[in-house]
Amino acid sequence: MFKYEMHVHSLPSRDGAPIEKHIDFLKSRGFSGLVITNHFLWGATNVDRTLPWPEFVEFYRKDYEAGRRYGEARDFDVLFGVEEHIGGGREILVYGLGPDFFLSHPQLQDHELSTYSRLVRAAGGILLQAHPFRMREYITEPGPVPDLSLVDGIEVFNASNQPGENELAAELAQKHSFILSAGSDAHSGDSAGRAGIASPRRLRSEAELAGLLRSGEVGLIK
Repeated sequence: MFKYEMHVHSLPSRDGAPIEKHIDFLKSRGFSGLVITNHFLWGATNVDRTLPWPEFVEFYRKDYEAGRRYGEARDFDVLFGVEEHIGGGREILVYGLGPDFFLSHPQLQDHELSTYSRLVRAAGGILLQAHPFRMREYITEPGPVPDLSLVDGIEVFNASNQPGENELAAELAQKHSFILSAGSDAHSGDSAGRAGIASPRRLRSEAELAGLLRSGEVGLIK
């Protein structure tokens, strides 16, 4: 089995660590790869929101490509994703699509989950609600999104949550045919590797990750 960290923040996120630190640390913990899920336009981004859309997305692409090159030299897979705030403190994770998708869809600036859902699914991507039951001051509307048909699944275990918050996510998952994932929500260079997924095969592309998640051949690392 191959271990993948599914929720990592690097420098385009406001308090992320250099991607190289995440890679080195996860490699030392026996992981085969990670998905970079930086906070995007409406979240805790470290990128100037007033930039033209192509320049905004380019910051994410450059970080991803630098990480991919660094990972390739160390036999470590680096895949692209984003975490986006959709209102009320709720956030979604988008998997299965590379930077080109975001570059070509400036409609994503409208901050609507319905828009994200329609465009991401049409392109073959997957949407999961991140840490759906997290309770924090900045989350004014905790709990699952009002229309669960707009997401494909949930992050059923987040290592940065309180145990009770993850237990509620597990209870929700039992009631729905969700795609499930787990991640560390790592910001510092040594906080990754506390959660993730186990895959029966190496994942060389975002499309392969989406296919794996849909297949259900995923073990959760908690």
